[in-house]
Amino acid sequence: TKVSVSLTHTVYCTQSTLKICFHGESPLDVSRMANIKVNHVSAGFNFTVISTTDGKVYSWGKGDHGCLGHGDTNPRMEPTMIQSTPFSFICYVSAGHSHTALTCNDGEVLMCGHNSKGQLGLGHTE
Repeated sequence: TKVSVSLTHTVYCTQSTLKICFHGESPLDVSRMANIKVNHVSAGFNFTVISTTDGKVYSWGKGDHGCLGHGDTNPRMEPTMIQSTPFSFICYVSAGHSHTALTCNDGEVLMCGHNSKGQLGLGHTE
């Protein structure tokens, strides 16, 4: 079982299902991911990111500051594949408060989201 807990929700994956549970509510199946083999899950603040066993990344929830990695700040109500990583095999994901880190199998780290305190590691706060 893969599990991640944030201030707003919990996401977990068993061998056959991906579930999300907003605190105080019953778990919900993420039916769009029924045939996807999940490698890793991470719960951010009102958003979720997962990597699959074939190196793809999906994210959904609030898109504040671009934390979902889709190049905009729009929310996604269902898991949506991040298209900006077509040549990278993502093996690990980590969601913060309003930013996300994606680790590639070659060791490269891709970052997106809020950077007001330099949390993206870019050497600046823009």
